[in-house]
Amino acid sequence: MKILTKEQIISLEENTMESQGLTSLDLINYAADAFVAQFIQNHSDKSTNILIYCGNGRNGADGIQIAKRLVILGYKLNAVILYISKRTSFEFDISITKNKRSIHISEL
Repeated sequence: MKILTKEQIISLEENTMESQGLTSLDLINYAADAFVAQFIQNHSDKSTNILIYCGNGRNGADGIQIAKRLVILGYKLNAVILYISKRTSFEFDISITKNKRSIHISEL
């Protein structure tokens, strides 16, 4: 398995968005869809409680989108937001605003 640096990941994301004509929110939604598709193949028991930790940046937006999809599919979960930075990303702000009523969210 190849481990990428933060800079390499940012470059890949930017190149993908540019070449595919995607926004960062589109990319987050595609990533959430891909994660959930793999997750449900390996974890079909919806009675298990799931805990998702999210930062307050773009990766946090990924976590919120994953949580939303799993809740829609009937999984029990709690999302915990860890405010690592004083600044939040645009993507996180959009994701949290749109989904805070449908997901049980705790903030630390």
